[in-house]
Amino acid sequence: MSIETRANILASYGANPAEIEELLAYNENVFQKADRPPFPLEPEPHVAAWREYLAQSRELGVFAALRERLVQLQLN
Repeated sequence: MSIETRANILASYGANPAEIEELLAYNENVFQKADRPPFPLEPEPHVAAWREYLAQSRELGVFAALRERLVQLQLN
């Protein structure tokens, strides 16, 4: 949406020129579009580990596979 369109919307709600200028400055986008990473993002490192857990769970069962990896499930 252009700045002119946004200014017209603010004016239609009763903002005076000084208020419009202040609101537009306050809401200025400070993020650089060029700095965005390319999409889709690469999977994070933990995804590979959880894929291994999934494969192992198909052989051993979910609880048994996770019990080998997660100390919280190593109950006696």
